[in-house]
Amino acid sequence: MEVKKAILWCIFLVLLLSSSREMLPGVEGKLCRVRGARGHCLTDHSCDRVCTGEGFVRGKCDGIRRRCHCDRQC
Repeated sequence: MEVKKAILWCIFLVLLLSSSREMLPGVEGKLCRVRGARGHCLTDHSCDRVCTGEGFVRGKCDGIRRRCHCDRQC
C-alpha cells in the first residue's frame, strides 16, 4: 500500500511540475541590459515607456540612483 502511495505522489509531482512550466510565459532568446538614453527615472512604467519607444523590448528603473535600464535581444 505504501508503494502505491509513493508512486501516486511521484506521478502527481511530475504532472504538477510539467504543467507549471507550460503556463510560464517564455522569452524567446536572451535579453541583454543596457543603460537607457534618458538616464534617471522615477518609476518602472515611465522607464519602460521610454525604452519601448526607443525600440527596446522593455525597461526597468533600478538602483538607489534610479537609473533607467533597457533590455534588448542579444
